[in-house]
Amino acid sequence: MLNILIVDDNKALDIQLYNYIKNNSNNINIIGLATNGKEALDFLKSRKIDIILLDLEMPEINGLELIKSIQETKKFRQTKIIVISSHIRLINEIYSKECIVEHIFIKPFDFSTLIQYINTIEIENMDIDIYNRIEKLLSNFDINTNTIGYNYLVDSIFLAIKEPSLLEKLNKSLYLEVSRKHNVSSNKVKWNIEKIIRSIIRYTNLSVIHRFFQYTNNPSPKVFIREIVREILTKNEI
Repeated sequence: MLNILIVDDNKALDIQLYNYIKNNSNNINIIGLATNGKEALDFLKSRKIDIILLDLEMPEINGLELIKSIQETKKFRQTKIIVISSHIRLINEIYSKECIVEHIFIKPFDFSTLIQYINTIEIENMDIDIYNRIEKLLSNFDINTNTIGYNYLVDSIFLAIKEPSLLEKLNKSLYLEVSRKHNVSSNKVKWNIEKIIRSIIRYTNLSVIHRFFQYTNNPSPKVFIREIVREILTKNEI
């Protein structure tokens, strides 16, 4: 679930947007309403905020100043900003000052379109989280992360988590999907994954191999990917 802060000095719009999101989305948590950048910064200091829905023209600290503060503060940089504004001059300043925002909705806008856009951000966040979990688990092994085989392996595990049926046919399904992503042949994907798995088995402590692969000293690529997928799904509850 995404934590969202609405920052707009138009209180009527704040409440209208709050009620619409509350009634039409189960994966968005509105943690507060702020009427200016100063109030928004107070929220940021005390709460984890994934997305700010931000107006630009506000008293005390306006939207542009808030964007600058967020970009200059390391602990706030993961917060994504979606601008909701009707002030074309200030919107143009976003581009001229190279401010980093996810998207700009010009008022008046369709609330349903905003929710759809937020949902795409949540999916992206979930995918990033899965990749992070894969890489964290693979760090248990003695593995060279600076190889193309490592990238192919990580992508194979990710795709198998998203669609387990791909594991049934590595060459015709899973490796083919990875090859399309990297614009290479499926044979190149297959060869490099087999190579890095051989390297993992050769250099990783045997007790670690046994812990993940049930006392199998030499797991096949299919078994290796399947067991890593199982470990992530069962231990991390994706």
